[in-house]
Amino acid sequence: MPFRLESDFAEAYECVASLNAYNRRNHHKTLEAGSSWIKQTAAQLSPALQKTLDTLGDLEHFDPSLYIRMCPGGRTTEGFVHWLSHLSSGELYELAASTGESVASDLPDRRNRMAEALLMWNDEYFRKIDPAILLGLRQAAEAVNAQILELPPEEVFEAATCGMRLAAGMEPPEQVILVPQYHQRPFNLSSFYPKLVITMFPVDALAVPEGYPPPSLLRMARALDDESRLRMLRFIADHEQVTFTQIVQQIGISKSTVHYHLTLLRAAGLLTVYVGAGNKQTSYSLRNQGWPDPNQQLSAYLHPDSPTARKKDNKRKLAQPHDAPVKPT
Repeated sequence: MPFRLESDFAEAYECVASLNAYNRRNHHKTLEAGSSWIKQTAAQLSPALQKTLDTLGDLEHFDPSLYIRMCPGGRTTEGFVHWLSHLSSGELYELAASTGESVASDLPDRRNRMAEALLMWNDEYFRKIDPAILLGLRQAAEAVNAQILELPPEEVFEAATCGMRLAAGMEPPEQVILVPQYHQRPFNLSSFYPKLVITMFPVDALAVPEGYPPPSLLRMARALDDESRLRMLRFIADHEQVTFTQIVQQIGISKSTVHYHLTLLRAAGLLTVYVGAGNKQTSYSLRNQGWPDPNQQLSAYLHPDSPTARKKDNKRKLAQPHDAPVKPT
């Protein structure tokens, strides 16, 4: 039975995404914002906020996206934190239990620490970001919701996430929420609940300056510029579907390095990734449908005014709602 699909946008989602992008150090190597963004952001944060972030712990122990989804009103960062902070312990436990998940006994303490960190982060970093980022994310959500009216939910989900599908063996959720995010590109980040999946998918929310290569071309060039990644593609192409463990055994390098390579291949649109809840392994196959053509991408960049390039670019934009270029402010 197909799931119900919806794309949801709120300012508070992106505040959380930017906080996670900075605080999840294991993602820094792959983060498209780059080390320069990490250094620039660190330089503008107060010692008090740095200490708060250092003591925040594993952000996955408290999922703000779940509560943002439940929050009434406009869901600005301040509005969301005000609502979240004023929930009684009983109300907080009731909301958490409504997902069907087990509830942590220290949930109010986790809520309080997250609320404090979000308010400080919003004041020192997030409220100063380019407003065009939020406009681009809103446009991306609207584009996805428009596609939902025309296409099967599985195909819209796959296109928005650039190759992600829910594993066939998992219990199908009743609803999937797609949330556009900018700061954690190129990652898709999913929260699984018994009847609900929330996936934050990457969006190129800012326009590319004149003369600069588009992100899709950069991702393709990076993905193909490595012997191990090409060997992974060849191994995956030889099989209908392979697990992460099988790839590690075949390529013979560390798990962390394989994970890094697979992230770059997925970001370039070369892989289909089958994900699910629980301890089941993620598996991969070659993404034959919708595979971007490197020659066409390069030709469109080198000859942007040719009729063929314009036609291909328009087709790509219609097929990829995660690309949401806007005019810079």
